[in-house]
Amino acid sequence: MRRNFGSILTIAFWISVGIFTLWGIGGLAFVYWWLPNYVQGEVVTIGDYRGLSSREAERRATGEGLTIDYAATDERFDAQIPYGHIIDHTPASRQRVKKTRPLRFTVSKGPEVVYVPDLRGKTAREAEFELSLIGLRLGSEASIYADDGPRSHEIITSSPEANVGLKRGSAVDVLASLGPRPAQFPMPQLIDMTLEQAAKVIRDRQLELAPPTYQLNALADPNVILSQSPGAGTPVWTGETVRITVNERKSRTSGGERTVVIEHRVSGSRNDDVHVNVVVEDD
Repeated sequence: MRRNFGSILTIAFWISVGIFTLWGIGGLAFVYWWLPNYVQGEVVTIGDYRGLSSREAERRATGEGLTIDYAATDERFDAQIPYGHIIDHTPASRQRVKKTRPLRFTVSKGPEVVYVPDLRGKTAREAEFELSLIGLRLGSEASIYADDGPRSHEIITSSPEANVGLKRGSAVDVLASLGPRPAQFPMPQLIDMTLEQAAKVIRDRQLELAPPTYQLNALADPNVILSQSPGAGTPVWTGETVRITVNERKSRTSGGERTVVIEHRVSGSRNDDVHVNVVVEDD
């Protein structure tokens, strides 16, 4: 048992010796090989390599006696610096360092590319929101009639089309539908129809009904159309607005109204003449 314990201690001792030996060798290497690079040697001023192509920056740096740390080269997207050109470097320009200090470059990968989404069937406002989420923006908006295309205000196509790669901040133009091409026809007769009947006719003809106005006419039935614009028979297009006046019996005054019909006959002729007077009185 004691012999095994002694063996373990011996092994641990030699392992420790090995570790400290490696540390010592590493320290000596740093002192004799790496440290002089930063403490001794010629001091130079780093040039400005930003904006140069990688090949040109390498040519200039090596021509000035500098070394390049290719393993530490970094890459990133940049909307301003072209692909393969230097964005920045370490040490920075105008910095005075030992000539043996390696130079590290940050190289541009060009602008970051995003792909146009499929905007068909969306409204312009929906497209604008979707584009903003990926760093694009809505460009110009154009519209055409499309009998068999999307509904009115929905996008038919975009330029560039879906799945085309663009750099961030680019604009996407859209072409939207105005719906079916308008058709021309004579305006139907609405007078003497009820408001519900007239509204159905207007809707079936793909016309737009403006908010009705109301007028009191005691001789007409309630809720019927008294006048219309455009008039019956006038050529109109689908989508046009129709204005109507609807009869109402109820007064708009607080007390309301009542209709009094007065009849009287004039005698003395073969057939008595009948006169009808309609009087609207406040209650």
